[in-house]
Amino acid sequence: MSIPHALVLFVRSKKRYKRLINTGFQICMVLLLAWVLYAEIKSRDNLFAIWQVFLQQLYQAPLWYLLFTLLLLPLNWLIEAIKWRHFMVRYEPISLYRSFMAVLAGICFALVTPNRIGELGGRLLFVNRTNQWHSMLANVLGSIAQYLVSLLAGVLGALYLSRQLFTTLPDWWNWALTGALLVLFFTYLAFFNSPALVPFLKHLTRAPYLQFLHPKIDLLEHLNRKDLLFTYGWSVLRYLTYSTQYYCILCFFGINPGIFIAFSGIFLIFMMQTILPLPALASLMARGNLAIFVWTHFGANEISALAATFLLWIINLILPALIGTFSLFSVHITKTIGYDTE
Repeated sequence: MSIPHALVLFVRSKKRYKRLINTGFQICMVLLLAWVLYAEIKSRDNLFAIWQVFLQQLYQAPLWYLLFTLLLLPLNWLIEAIKWRHFMVRYEPISLYRSFMAVLAGICFALVTPNRIGELGGRLLFVNRTNQWHSMLANVLGSIAQYLVSLLAGVLGALYLSRQLFTTLPDWWNWALTGALLVLFFTYLAFFNSPALVPFLKHLTRAPYLQFLHPKIDLLEHLNRKDLLFTYGWSVLRYLTYSTQYYCILCFFGINPGIFIAFSGIFLIFMMQTILPLPALASLMARGNLAIFVWTHFGANEISALAATFLLWIINLILPALIGTFSLFSVHITKTIGYDTE
């Protein structure tokens, strides 16, 4: 066998190997998402009752609640794509469409990771390998801003609900809420002064085996107050979007204790979900239990509360994840892991 012929065979075999890795990864993600759906459906003993309530409401409830929830679905994740793209376009040209697909792909990973940290890995597939740290920074900043909005709204929601449910409150409850607001104040202060934290973060990573992080920490110095306000503002808009979706779903299932109580309960449920670092399935169960606890205080039955939670999970996570699996077929995992540099 001649040397040129051997080189051709080597190149062809390498290309086949890369295609095999990419295809195998994409198929694994599709199967993993299917397993998540199967595991959730199998674990629900009351799935038939939920389905019956849903069918009943289709005939009885105003359908515009459900339609409006579906219409808000693309807006919810489009806002997230705008937040992430705002930072990424500084380092590489990326369209809003590709950013949107990256966000949807991240949902696939988020479904099987605690507190949805897998979103970060999904988005890395859509950026150049040299810009993966920039993508991580953009993702972390957006997530922190979203958490801050959720925590503040949750504390305010808990404060309002406690005043509605109880005539007298123990002193420890007031102290706890005061402490939570103080912690939030300093957390907000740190977030909006992120560049000033660079020396402190470098001090924390002064150990020799951590000093490789220093160039990455320096990326914070490129942020300004306008960038952080941009991220926080879009986070508020996104929070109001999926909170409105939840409110519409509650109304669809006949749970409407009043707009202020409803949104306060929604804020409290979202805050508790944010605090608990659980995988998506466990998070759904925890949110379902919280929904039962909150909404049964205002006349809702357990099945309707669970049905609202389950349907919102299907609309806001499963549907985007299904679309996100198709976006995975347009990326190359071998380039992401550094195997393919072409």
